[in-house]
Order: sequence, then C-alpha cells, then structure tokens
Amino acid sequence: MSAPHASTHRLLAPISRRSFLSGLAVTAATTLLAACGQQAAPPAAPPATAVPAVPAAKVESKPAEATKPAAPTSAPVAPAAAAPASTTAPAAKTTSSRGELRIAVGIHFPGSTDGNKDGFTHVFWGMGETLTRLTREQKLEPWVAESFTKADPNTWRFTLRKGVKFWDGSPLTAQAIADSIKLNFETQPAAGRFISKDTQVTAEGDSVVVFKTSRPHGDLPNSLASQYFVISKPGAEGASVETGPFRLTKFVKDQEFALEAFADHWAGPPALAKISLRNAADANSRVLALQSGDVDMLWGLPPEVVKTLGPDIEKQVLPSTRVHSVILNLTRPPFADRAVREAMSLGLDRAQLNTVGLDGLGAPATSLFPKGAGLEIADIQATDIEKAKRLLDEAGWKMGADNVRAKDGQRIAFTLYSYPGRAELTPIAVAMQGQLKLLGFEIKVQSVQDITAQIKDGNFEATMYSVNSAVTGDPQYLFAASVLKGGAANFGGYENPQMEAVIEELRGESDPAKRQAISLKAQEILRADVPNLYLLSAPIVAAYKKGKVQNFAIHPNDIYFIDRAISVG
Repeated sequence: MSAPHASTHRLLAPISRRSFLSGLAVTAATTLLAACGQQAAPPAAPPATAVPAVPAAKVESKPAEATKPAAPTSAPVAPAAAAPASTTAPAAKTTSSRGELRIAVGIHFPGSTDGNKDGFTHVFWGMGETLTRLTREQKLEPWVAESFTKADPNTWRFTLRKGVKFWDGSPLTAQAIADSIKLNFETQPAAGRFISKDTQVTAEGDSVVVFKTSRPHGDLPNSLASQYFVISKPGAEGASVETGPFRLTKFVKDQEFALEAFADHWAGPPALAKISLRNAADANSRVLALQSGDVDMLWGLPPEVVKTLGPDIEKQVLPSTRVHSVILNLTRPPFADRAVREAMSLGLDRAQLNTVGLDGLGAPATSLFPKGAGLEIADIQATDIEKAKRLLDEAGWKMGADNVRAKDGQRIAFTLYSYPGRAELTPIAVAMQGQLKLLGFEIKVQSVQDITAQIKDGNFEATMYSVNSAVTGDPQYLFAASVLKGGAANFGGYENPQMEAVIEELRGESDPAKRQAISLKAQEILRADVPNLYLLSAPIVAAYKKGKVQNFAIHPNDIYFIDRAISVG
C-alpha cells in the first residue's frame, strides 16, 4: 500500500455532480488504493522519460487464429486435471502492425515504468501478462502458461507456452518465472495477500514451474491472475522488461505515455502499431478532445457524460465487477448495534442510487459480489422501509422531536466519508443522506482526499468505498481482505469466529463447485451480521468515433483493457 499523505477535508454543501466530476484528478492506483479507486492530483509537468528501446526479434510463423475476439468459451478448471490452452483466441495473425490509437483517460494512468510497482496498469494497457487470466465471462484460463495441474493439495505445476519471449528477445523460461515471482514478493507487499510469501517456486527444466505451498491453497491458479504477479525482469533505468503485446517507449509522469507493438509476441504481432495515452482529469475536456478529433477513444467516462455524446460517437457500457459499498465501523456507536446496520441497509433504495449516481448504467448490488461476476450470489441485502422502521423501534431507537432517532442519549447521527478518486461516490452518498433521513438518520457527508489515511486507524463511523470484487475471478481474496480479522480492507473491525472457520475451509478447497458452495455459506454469515452495505455494481464506459475503433469489447473486470486484437479503421 502506498504511503499515506496529508488529507484535505471539506464539508459538502449541496453538490453539483458535474462540477464535482470536473475536478477529478488522478494518478495510477497501487495496491489497495487501486482496488478502492483512490487517486491523487497530478503534479507539475516533469520532463519526458524516453524508455530504452528493446530490439525486436524476428517474427516466427504461427497457426492462424480466430478473426475477432469472440465471447470466451472456457470452462472452470477441474481441480486435479490440466487446464486446457486458452479458448479465447486473439485477433487473426497479422504480418505487421499498423495504425495508431490515441486515448484520453481520467483514471488508471500508469504510475511507473516498472510493472512490479504498478502491475495493474501494466496489465491494463497490454504491457504485462500473468500465468493465468480471466475471460470476459470471468472464467479462469491459462495465459502465458499453456496448462496447469494440481499434483497434491500443496503443489501446483504450470507448463509454459512455447515461444514466449521478453521484449528483449530472450526466452521466457521456468527459471525466469521463478525469478519474476520472487521479485513480485520482494517489491509488492500486497502480493502476499494472494499467495503466501513462504511458497516455494522452482523450475523443472525450461518449461515447468512448480509452486509448493506450506498449506493447501485452492485458489492459487486464480491468485496468479492478480496484477501483483506480472511476469517481468529488471531493465534499464528502472523500467521492467515484460512479455505483453505492447512495450513502453515514452513516459511523462501523470501526463502522457506511448506504446509500440511488440512484433515477436507469442500470439503474433498486435494489430496496432502504436498507442498514445493522455491523462486528462476533466471529463468534459476529454469529451471535447474526442469530438474535435484530438483523440480517438475515451475510457472510464463518468456515466452522466454518456447521454451528452453526439450521434457520431459509439459507446460501450457494461456493468463491471467493481462494487461501490459502505464500510461501517462496528467498534463505534451507532453501528455497534446490529439493528442500526440492518435498518440502514433496508432503508436504501439502490435502484434510485443507481439513477442518481450512475445515470442508471450500473446495477443494484445485493451482496459483496455483483451479478455477472461469474460467482454464486446470495441476495443478502434488499430494500424494505417498513421492516427498517420496525427493527429500529424494537431495538429502542425512538424518533426524537428533531426527527432523529436516539437511544439512551445516543442519536443516530454520524459522518459518512467519501473521496474524489471515484467521483460518483459523493453524489451517491448525498442521495443516501436524503433516503435515510426519513428513517431518523442524521448524516453529514464529508469528502476526504486520502480516504485510506482517514480510515486505516479506525478514525471513522462510516465511509464510502469501491473495490474490484472479483479481481481473480474467485471469492477468496475479497473475503480475506474485507471480513477476516486483520484483513487489508477490514477497516470496520468486523470479527466472527464462524467466518474465520468458513474462509479457512475455502482456502483449502480446490474444487470450483465446492468453493462456490463455501462462498455462499460465508455470504449467509454476512446476511446475519451486516458489517458492510453493498450498493451498486459500477459501469465501465468507453467511447470512440464511429468506425474508428475495431475488434474491441469491454471486459467486465477492469484490470483488462488493451489487448493485441484492438485496431483502428
């Protein structure tokens, strides 16, 4: 997790959502900040850094592939059988790359030329690859690996694809993978949240990598799809050398960077020759740049902007695996009382929050995982105003003359923190303020620039939060991070021995169907305890001039964006 910085607080008067969005400033997110979407304002322009060029190797002939990135068809991997080679075929083999795609973004701009310091954006922009990945259907499949097998409860074997090379032309060997994983652990503390750092990673010849864990690790293949296990080796001037279809050629921190095609990529040269990226915090300026032809494509637009785009702009909108939620501090009143927590959840009209905060482009969330994430969902939270009132009455929270409920001198009055890294969170918080006022809640919404610094020591009552809930396509990580004692995102102090036991059971199980059944048990515990409130599945929005961008489809997991298939007309 990046070091906290000084927080800037400001109370919110009635908010113009458009003006709030126009102030969004970002840099690349790292560690947990990437998960929650927090961003910091970019500094003054530094000089450009020319990334050392890597000589391209001769392109080898490879079998032809499908012509378009079709919907994935791979199935979950059987626990003790080898996983098949990828069934999500990239674009057809090209003999050369052509054209340039100019993109403007307001989030997910790379923060480093080193994939070990910013693995998320290196995967996102097509520079980095991992041993496994998720299809658009959120199914696990091999990526740089060709297959994998569980040899015993503590041992997994991964066989590498043939012909995979680093950008410098050197072959990707099993020892190179072992060295890369060691580097991942050394440089990224968050990697240990996915796979224990005491895991032994060894090479068997040039093509087989063996992972030996100290205890059963049922989701290890999924964990290796995490951005914290980007395959790389150190390069010149702090830049990593990776294996993806695009390599970095120019980097100006917080402002712009450029990519070029890696002609000797194992799946063939990518369709595009170049990609250039501009970091533009203001959403309206990005739209103007697209309409004027200064850029070809926008990614990550605020939902409210979609309806302002003209008829000559194509839009893709897809609910994602990112869930907006509220973390409640269970160690402080009023949320030490379960009745208040459940009543707050029941009092929220999530459909209305979707309209107000996401212009109707997201989807209400009923659990910590969204529908469409490829995971089994228990509908553990819903809206029921009358039940909410009844719960509060029965628990002794009586409405006062000031229209705020109180019990034993304690009023249901608290501050709800938000932050600008996800601009839509504050309008959602303000809408919640209005909805819950009718139940007798008095809420003050306050924006904090560095949300992690504000809440990490338990210095809060309730806070908006946003996280990619299915970053590995498996439930293990989010449970461990958010609802286990000491979890990286368990800021509210939730503890339940029953939950600890269920998640330990999940950790050791490798059968996909059984893992889903265990996950449902854990969700039922959350139904009973209500430690957090799950609000909305956030949409991903991309826009481009009609006919300009081809062979592109949004991936619901926002770790993936650029691949070798995307091209320009």
